[in-house]
Amino acid sequence: MQATPIDSFLLEYSNPGTRRQYRQALDDLTLYADGDGWPESLLTLTPDQARGWVYEHMADLALTTRWARLAAARQFYNWARLEGLIDSDPFARVRQPQGARVARGRALTPDEAQSLLDAARRSEHPNRDVALILAGLYCGLRRAELAGLTWGDVGQEGETVYLIVRGKRNKERVVKWPDWARTMLLDLQEVQGRPVVSAPVFDLTGSGVYQALRRLALGAGIVGISPHDLRRTFITWALDGKAPLERVQEAAGHVSPGTTEIYDKRRRALSDAPVDYIRVQLI
Repeated sequence: MQATPIDSFLLEYSNPGTRRQYRQALDDLTLYADGDGWPESLLTLTPDQARGWVYEHMADLALTTRWARLAAARQFYNWARLEGLIDSDPFARVRQPQGARVARGRALTPDEAQSLLDAARRSEHPNRDVALILAGLYCGLRRAELAGLTWGDVGQEGETVYLIVRGKRNKERVVKWPDWARTMLLDLQEVQGRPVVSAPVFDLTGSGVYQALRRLALGAGIVGISPHDLRRTFITWALDGKAPLERVQEAAGHVSPGTTEIYDKRRRALSDAPVDYIRVQLI
């Protein structure tokens, strides 16, 4: 049987989760464009149909779901145009649905972070676990980035220690390690016997990072946090401390500043609001 355009497009992606998510979005678009679900109908989709799918057909779905499906459609039509299957992209002028976007999960309070660090110091692997917590809280590494970090990714310029982090799509960024915690990372290196550059810093898989944090959170009496909450805490604390948005975006490895902005509580704060600066009062 001949492969459909969707089948051919999905061969570009090796991650099963990505393929599943994209197929679900494109199957839904196909049914919207053609009630019989004929895949070839995607190649004749009109801009009006594209807008109708985004703004009307998906109107009752969660905003994040609409964004994800729109992203899948954009990827498909960009691929189709490059393959010569279409002349123009029907989604070219379709804007992303807007709404109140806030970060999921939560940032830790300073007291919770201190309790977590104290629990790490009491753990079976104190040097590793202390460095793991600090890498999440002060460098903003994702779970996969924590698992993939090697000693070859740790560098030093004078007294400054930094990490070379490989994030999504293998994009590299350099993140500074906190100066006051420099010895906590170097102590781990000494405990491991100054390992070769290819050796993992934490010697944990992605699942291992999750399980380690879960045990530490239990020991600290903190309920319902994930490795990504350490990253959320890093971004939130940096923004609250008045770090420039573009510098936080760079350190977090966000492609768009809009992603970083959703962690910025200053945008939703009622104190120091623009209206407070208006001196004209009407009666």
